[in-house]
Amino acid sequence: MGCDGGRSTVRSLLGIEMTGRSHPELWLVVDTLGDFHTERYGMHHADPKRPHVVVPGLNGRCRYEFRLFDGEGTVTDAPPFELIEDLVSRYRTITPDQVERAVNYRFHGLVADQWQRGRCFLLGDAAHMMPPFAGQGLNSGIRDAANLAWKIAGVVRGTLNETVAQTYESERAPHARAVVRASERLGRVVMTTNERLAHRRDELIGAALKTADGRRFFETMAYRPPYEFTAGMIVAGSGVGVVVGQPRAFDSATRTIEPLDDVLGPGWALVGVDVTDPADWKQASRIADLFDASTAMVPTDHTVPRLESVNVLLDVDGRLDAEFAAYRGHFVLLRPDHVVAAAWYPTETDRILPAVTAWTPEL
Repeated sequence: MGCDGGRSTVRSLLGIEMTGRSHPELWLVVDTLGDFHTERYGMHHADPKRPHVVVPGLNGRCRYEFRLFDGEGTVTDAPPFELIEDLVSRYRTITPDQVERAVNYRFHGLVADQWQRGRCFLLGDAAHMMPPFAGQGLNSGIRDAANLAWKIAGVVRGTLNETVAQTYESERAPHARAVVRASERLGRVVMTTNERLAHRRDELIGAALKTADGRRFFETMAYRPPYEFTAGMIVAGSGVGVVVGQPRAFDSATRTIEPLDDVLGPGWALVGVDVTDPADWKQASRIADLFDASTAMVPTDHTVPRLESVNVLLDVDGRLDAEFAAYRGHFVLLRPDHVVAAAWYPTETDRILPAVTAWTPEL
């Protein structure tokens, strides 16, 4: 498993190249101790004279990132304390012993040409490196692990066909490339040193933030590429290849309100949305049994159906119903990573069964 960073030894030994580019701009990254920041969020200061980032951490730690200019260092230089002191001075005074780490570096926008070779896989920075401006580097690595770990576990346990591991790259690589491109675009806008461009940017974003739609666009980071796919370990159809979120639900079995992940458990799940006919559930149980899936029924019509051996989940704040609104009258098969693997009307169970059976070993 190659999850060993941007300078991945595993990737190098496999002879896998990366496509993209390294950016020429040089940045100083400083991790400090004894900091006073209390803000909850990282702050991107889009000052064209000196773009910089401040990311408060826990226990008095803080990360500062400053754009460097000609004569202020090279990528191989050890940053001098005098430069660190000068740049950080707008926020705090600092002593050498409060500098935990300091390095000059350049951002990369690179994606591995292959994510799998034989039984070796690349994850995280070994598979993709991106500028930090969209805040998606760590998130992308987590998505890699969430996509691959349960597939490998299923193959090892003998519950999934070995070929399902080959869907890792086809599902993850296109999104990673899109996120790299989006991060690069965002960096050009947010961290520009062109004063005219910066002034125009501030005017446009300021105007957008005065509208409800504009504020929602930026606050929800709607400019990020959506995480969905149309190929891989899914059965083609409407509403598949997308991730189901994490609403709260009233669990009728335990009489408690829990996050959906906790209710459905860590494995596969079969959810029937407004499906109340026991005969339909009996037919669909053939699919649930293939993956030892938990089962749940979500009624969106404010009723509490009575179904033997099927847990009923009730909406408590509008979010559960909203999450499954597009699937009314359908069964929804959720993978362990909560991606919708298939969605179908009860009358289509016989069509779906052979498609999902192909993911399991032949008996």
